[in-house]
Amino acid sequence: MKVALVDDSLEDLNLLKDHLISYCKEKDIKMDVDCYNRGLTFLDNIKNKYDVVFFDIDMPVLNGLDTAKRLRLIDERIPIIFTTNLASMAINGYEVNALDFLIKPISYSQFCIALDKALSNLQKGFSKRLLIKIKQGLKAIPYDELKFVEVRKHDLIFYTSDSEYQTRGTLKDLEAILPKERFCKCNSCYLVNLSYVTKVLDDRVYFGNDYLTMSRGKKKTFVEAFINYVG
Repeated sequence: MKVALVDDSLEDLNLLKDHLISYCKEKDIKMDVDCYNRGLTFLDNIKNKYDVVFFDIDMPVLNGLDTAKRLRLIDERIPIIFTTNLASMAINGYEVNALDFLIKPISYSQFCIALDKALSNLQKGFSKRLLIKIKQGLKAIPYDELKFVEVRKHDLIFYTSDSEYQTRGTLKDLEAILPKERFCKCNSCYLVNLSYVTKVLDDRVYFGNDYLTMSRGKKKTFVEAFINYVG
């Protein structure tokens, strides 16, 4: 699990880091933490795929709220926890669906309650997402929303329920990243999310009324994977 702490105050950063170290010892879990004193610096490093982010609201150049808005364009689900000196600022966090708000100086008990809540969300699957590079920048696609992936020459097309995203890559590299118990090829061109499959009939894999063609060479493996998945 990776955590980002974003605050222009070194004192506040160190306090949060100390709280995180104590939390990990108490819970007997491991977390990697990166600290940033500017919102723009954090955004330059978002490819690190953080699971939880703490934002100070009052920061120079790009404040925490505006940084969070840019983050939401990339990832709609990552838990965001705001820290602030003014309780009146907390209400602004609803614009980016913030998970919690901590008023400075932040006590250890406050910190634990917020991080417990973030971990609860992560355990529900919100952290399971794929980060891809698209023309506009980066996009995080939750596994739950990814129906299937198609390869066309050197491009990958990611299909969700309501959108399509394209990037460079190969299915082979993608297979190494995605969980094998959930994603399986039905032919050399398609990698399918088994949770969206409604039935497998003859040489077709159905998603409701839509379907993909299943190749003879992949049929046995795909059918076995589907049976194992649905239990």
